[in-house]
Amino acid sequence: MEEHKEEHIEEKKIIKKSSFKWLIVIGVVIGLTILIIIASQNTDLNVTWIILIGLTIILSGVLGYFGFNLYSKFKKLEEQIKDPSELPKPINDEELFNIANNSLTNPKYANHIDRFVEEEYRTIGGNLIKLYKIEPAYDGKIAYIIINANYPERKNVLFDPSIRELNMKLNLLSTIPERKPDTEVQKIKNPLLGSESETIKTTYGKKDKEKKHKEEEIK
Repeated sequence: MEEHKEEHIEEKKIIKKSSFKWLIVIGVVIGLTILIIIASQNTDLNVTWIILIGLTIILSGVLGYFGFNLYSKFKKLEEQIKDPSELPKPINDEELFNIANNSLTNPKYANHIDRFVEEEYRTIGGNLIKLYKIEPAYDGKIAYIIINANYPERKNVLFDPSIRELNMKLNLLSTIPERKPDTEVQKIKNPLLGSESETIKTTYGKKDKEKKHKEEEIK
C-alpha cells in the first residue's frame, strides 16, 4: 500500500513538472505572438527594441524551461545524498539472496519464475541497492527483484517493467526513510493552582548531538 502511494506521488510530480514546462512554452509562444501583432500594427516602433524584447522573451523561456529541470535534479540529489555513516550497515550477499529467494517462494510469484539470470549492485543516494534479474517461466518477459541492502524491508518484485518504471522503483527504494523525531517531555508546575502539566517537545537530531558531545568529552 505504501509503495503504491509513493508511486502515485512520484507520478504526480512528473505530471506537474511536465505541465510547468508546457506552460512556459505556451507563454513564450503567446508572448512572441503578441509582440509580432503589436509590431505589425505600429510600424513606427523601434526595430531594435522589438528584437530585444523578443530575445528577452525567448531567453526567459529557455532559462525557465531548463532552469526548472536543473533545480528539480539538484533538489532530488540534495534529498538523496547522505553521509554513508548515517545509514545502517548493508546486509551481506547471502542474506540478500535469501530475501530474494523467499520472495519467490511466495505463491504469488512461485509459478512464474524459472531461474536467476544475473545480479548487480547499484548505489543510489548513498543506498546500496541489489538488483536481481529473473527469467520467468514464460517467454518474452523479464522480472526483477530489487532490495535495499541498507533497509532490506524495502524491496519489490517487478514483472517486465519499462526502463522508466524500473528507474522509478529504484529511486523510490533508495530514498532514505525519514527518521523518527526525538521527543522531550517537559513538566510544568503551577504553585498557585497546585497543578502540574506536561508538554511534549519534538526535536530532530538532539540525541545524536548529545551523543557526539559525550564522545568528544571522553576523548
